[in-house]
Amino acid sequence: MLRVQLKSRLAFYDKYLKKDLYVAFGESGGWYLYPHDELFDKVLKAPKIGNTRSLKERGGYSFPQVPRAIRHLVEPYRISGDTKPLPE
Repeated sequence: MLRVQLKSRLAFYDKYLKKDLYVAFGESGGWYLYPHDELFDKVLKAPKIGNTRSLKERGGYSFPQVPRAIRHLVEPYRISGDTKPLPE
């Protein structure tokens, strides 16, 4: 079983750290599911991302769209295949 936090976009928050949490979000008709702490560590090392004021002072940040600078980090977590809802 996975503990999943559903978000409207790519997001990282200090309050999610060390909770064994995954985050799911949709973008451009696709879905992503990523381990929060693992991807957060990688994103913090990315130029112009890890040093943002929001991350340092407010403890979190969400991206309206996945930035090109980190798309390669996020892409492995794209869910492939049929992601349509199951019929009721």
